[in-house]
Amino acid sequence: MADYCIQEFERTHSINLASSWGDVDLCIKISRETFSSLNEHHFKKCISIMDQVLQDSGLQKSSVDEIILVGGSS
Repeated sequence: MADYCIQEFERTHSINLASSWGDVDLCIKISRETFSSLNEHHFKKCISIMDQVLQDSGLQKSSVDEIILVGGSS
């Protein structure tokens, strides 16, 4: 699903989001700008946590090649 989302953003700068909630299926198309705006606080929180981890570990950003975020909804 993540690969599909990335490909859609690169191709059209919009994405179809599909979700099921109870007996209701929802499919909407949003722009990259809307997606970013809706999730800005989540992105900032992730960046803040990563900055704190770097500070606590004494590492510089330049010494990190990649960060993989994992998790899911509950």
